[in-house]
Amino acid sequence: MELALSPTLNDRQKRFCLEYLVDQNATQAALRAGYSPLSARQISSELMARPDVRTEIDRLSAECAGKLQISVDWVLQSLMEELRIAQGQVPGPSGKVKSNPGKCIRILYLLGKFLGMWNGPTKRETVPEPVPMGQNFDLSKLSDDELEMLNKITKKACGITN
Repeated sequence: MELALSPTLNDRQKRFCLEYLVDQNATQAALRAGYSPLSARQISSELMARPDVRTEIDRLSAECAGKLQISVDWVLQSLMEELRIAQGQVPGPSGKVKSNPGKCIRILYLLGKFLGMWNGPTKRETVPEPVPMGQNFDLSKLSDDELEMLNKITKKACGITN
């Protein structure tokens, strides 16, 4: 897929914008764009603070989404379908109906993140980025309130009553 790049940015900055779209990790994007490993973290922070770079990333992201015919609605509908499968409400691709609480938690986390539920006054800087499915999540980093909320959400999402 060919994307048109802004003429106001230099080549390395353009490359940073494209690389940022890969995984939304600014430091890794800076490294892949050719910035020094010693300064990539600082440079990436500076680049992400620049309005012209942010505008270019947003523009490229929208252009990609348009070309791939991906919308917020499509992503949310897909997540909800996956949640129904993980809850055991509908059969998965294999045709089996099976509950998967870990997948429920991951999908609920993504939906909550989209809704801004983790951006309120109780947000902690130590809460890690989402854990890919199939990997463990270190619950020791969550507060008691966060653990209780996660427990309630998981029980409700997976249809557990007690």
